[in-house]
Amino acid sequence: MVDKYNTDFMRRLEDGPIRGGGVVVPCICEEGAITVYGSKTLSDGRTRRAESHFAFATEIEKGDFVSLTSDAAYTYDLCDGMPVVLKTTSTNGINGIVLDDPRKLVAMPATSGVADTIAKRIAAKYYRVVMVWFPAFAYKAELCNAASPNVTMEGVVTWDVDSEVMVLAGSGGLTAAHVATTDSVYIGVFWGMMTAGDSQD
Repeated sequence: MVDKYNTDFMRRLEDGPIRGGGVVVPCICEEGAITVYGSKTLSDGRTRRAESHFAFATEIEKGDFVSLTSDAAYTYDLCDGMPVVLKTTSTNGINGIVLDDPRKLVAMPATSGVADTIAKRIAAKYYRVVMVWFPAFAYKAELCNAASPNVTMEGVVTWDVDSEVMVLAGSGGLTAAHVATTDSVYIGVFWGMMTAGDSQD
C-alpha cells in the first residue's frame, strides 16, 4: 500500500474535497515579499545544508480566512486561470477558507530582490498554491467582449446570452476573479456568488 505522496503533484479541482453550497478552487497565495536565505544556512545538528529557504511577509496557512486580492498583474493567462487570495479579517466581499497548507513554491527565487513585487512574483511564478473553499455554486473561465474592457478584480460582470461572453454590469450579476484591460481575453468568474461588499451574515 502506498504511504508516501509526491509533494510536487498539484491536485486537480475535481480531486478536492466537496463542500455543500460551495466550490473548492486552487488559488495563488499572495503572501507579500519573499525573503530568500542563501545556501548553507540550515543545519540538521551535524552539517549545514546547502538548500536555500524562504520566509513570507504574510504567510498563509491551513484554516486561514482569505479573500480575493486585486492587482493589474492578475490576468487569467498569467495566473494560469487561478484566482489570487491573501489572508484577511474582512467579513465582506469574496471570502474563502484555506483547506490545506500551501504547496512549495512553483518556482524558487534566487534572491529576495527578484521577488519583491507582485508583478515579478506572478511573471516568474514565485508563489505557492493552495486549495480554498468559496461559498459559490461554480467557478469557470469566461470570455470578455468589446463591451467589457477594464474588468477589475471582484468587479461585477454579467453573461451576455446572445454573444456568449461576459460584459460589465452596473449591479448584481457574477463576480470576476481576474483583471482584463482589453476585450477578447479570458477571466475566471464565480457564478452564483455574492458580489464584493455584500454582507455574508
